[in-house]
Amino acid sequence: MISSSQAFWGGAFVFLAGALLGGLFFRWKQRKLHASRIEEEKSLQEKVRREAEATLREARLAANEEALKLREQTEKSFTTRRRELSDLEQRLAERESLINRQLEGLVQRENDLRNRQETLEKKEAALEAEREELNWLLKLRKEQLQKLSQLNEIEARALLLKEVEREALQDATDLTRHILDDARLNAEAQARRVISLAIQRYAGEHTFETTTATISLPNEEIKGRIIGREGRNIRAFEAATGITVLIDDTPNAVVLSGFDPVRREIARESMQRLILDGRIHPTRIEEVVHKVSQEMDETILRAGNEALFKVGLPTVHIEIVKLLLERGADPNLPEEGIAPHGHALYSAVYNGQFDIAKLLLEQGAYPSPAVESSADALSIAIMNSDQKMVDLLCSYGASRSVELLAHYGDVKTAAAVFAANHALADNPEALSSAAGNGHEGFVRLMLRYQPDLAKRVAVGAKTRELNELLFQHGMNPSQPDWLRITPLHEFARKNDLEKAAIFIDHGADLHARDEDICSTPLGWAAKFGNPRMVELLLTRGAKPNLPEEQPWATPLAWATRRGHEQVVRLLTEYEKTGALPAQNLKLYEALAKDFVEAYGSGDASAMEQIFSHFQPRRRPSWEEFREGVWSRLGTRVDSAKEGAELSLADAQFLVARWNGFESWADLTKHIEDSN
Repeated sequence: MISSSQAFWGGAFVFLAGALLGGLFFRWKQRKLHASRIEEEKSLQEKVRREAEATLREARLAANEEALKLREQTEKSFTTRRRELSDLEQRLAERESLINRQLEGLVQRENDLRNRQETLEKKEAALEAEREELNWLLKLRKEQLQKLSQLNEIEARALLLKEVEREALQDATDLTRHILDDARLNAEAQARRVISLAIQRYAGEHTFETTTATISLPNEEIKGRIIGREGRNIRAFEAATGITVLIDDTPNAVVLSGFDPVRREIARESMQRLILDGRIHPTRIEEVVHKVSQEMDETILRAGNEALFKVGLPTVHIEIVKLLLERGADPNLPEEGIAPHGHALYSAVYNGQFDIAKLLLEQGAYPSPAVESSADALSIAIMNSDQKMVDLLCSYGASRSVELLAHYGDVKTAAAVFAANHALADNPEALSSAAGNGHEGFVRLMLRYQPDLAKRVAVGAKTRELNELLFQHGMNPSQPDWLRITPLHEFARKNDLEKAAIFIDHGADLHARDEDICSTPLGWAAKFGNPRMVELLLTRGAKPNLPEEQPWATPLAWATRRGHEQVVRLLTEYEKTGALPAQNLKLYEALAKDFVEAYGSGDASAMEQIFSHFQPRRRPSWEEFREGVWSRLGTRVDSAKEGAELSLADAQFLVARWNGFESWADLTKHIEDSN
């Protein structure tokens, strides 16, 4: 028992001692492992630190290099910019110097022109004085000659003209004889020289090309059949056609030779038919040649007909035309792509051949054939001022578009057209076009054939007189179009005060509302920013606000949306007070003087005052302004001659008309009554 206990405790002691030693060893091992890890971490941290420092150094070096490059680029850019600025300053300085020199040159030129103008004015005055003196001397000389010769001026002039005519005829005769003699002498020598050169250079080649025809053969055996036994066939062919047949070593070919092109063509066609037929003997040769000759005569006649009618017979006698028509020539023979109704009548009209044109029309020629890019026959007759030809063509039904005639005011042609067919005058569009372009003669012609035509139009004619004529024939001043737009709407848009006043005087509806923008003429004037038209319509009784009018379609709404401040102020003041701004006659008197100044010298300030008052859609040039004034004056005696100075009375007339008044007196009276 004791030994077992001792053994137990001995074993326990050994176990505890082993456990203790194992624990100590394990702890030592852990400490050693921990120390090893710490050492590795320190080594790794050191390595990372060194790599970070290397990376940082590289980054700093790269940043320094980049900064250096950027600095160099910036300095280079600044240097380039400074150089460009320097060059620009230099160019500006040079340009400034050039402009200064040009200004000095212009000033010098202006002074030279002024001096030259003064010199020319002095010379012109001196020339005028000399001209007057010369006229006086000529008059005195004529009086003295009349006294000496006992002949009046008309008798002396007739005697002088007769003597001059006799001398001129004698000189012309001598000159003609001299020219003809020289022409005969030179022409013969020149003709010989030209013919000799032509023969030397081109005789052989030209002769072969123009006097021979080559016939292709299907095989060589045909040559023997063409020759025939002992040459019978070839002799019969040459006798029938008068053409020489050349058969040589050329493979599969026979040559026909002869100077007469018609006979050569007959021989060529006959030979081809004989080869195709295969029966080649003297009797058959004579039959084929006879038949081809007849067909050739018909072909030549038909080609001649076509050629003559294509060129229009400019030099052909009328008897030849009759013969051709009797033989079946078509007067409307078309020329594809050029003259679909034929060329004959067109050319006859073009050349003024009245009898031939009449004959062609009697034979059924289309009355107004057109030729590509060359108008039609009626237009050619009009351009040639050949009224007799125009009447002839129109009598057979030729007509130009009535709208086109109205646009150009071609009264002569229209008279012939309407005389042939009264119904063509029933054309409201043509009447509107003629009236709009101021062709009074054309309007009167249409109304003569269609007196009620004016009742179907509503157009603002170019002149007051023409408008009055249309109203006398029943024109409705308020006739609307398909959108219920009346002429007064259009006048309000165009700011045409004169025509608006005329139509209002004849009862135009001031409150007509269109279906496009649902507005009255006053609304249109406000929308398009025409304050003068707004004043005219308000003066004549137009109301700025109407029952059932859309709020967005009132005159004030239009003017406000479109930014027409002057119209907005005018309408606002009128709605508040019911009155328009007072008008000053001096304003219109100054405007008339501006017209005189602008017409005479083109003064910029005067032109600006006129444009500011009337506010045209497009400002015309001085030449266009003068032309418009001159054409508007018409037959007024003061300034009717183109190029004359504009009188003050005519200027006042224009100011009154373009402000909607018939005369300056009416404008003056209106201003006095309104104030």
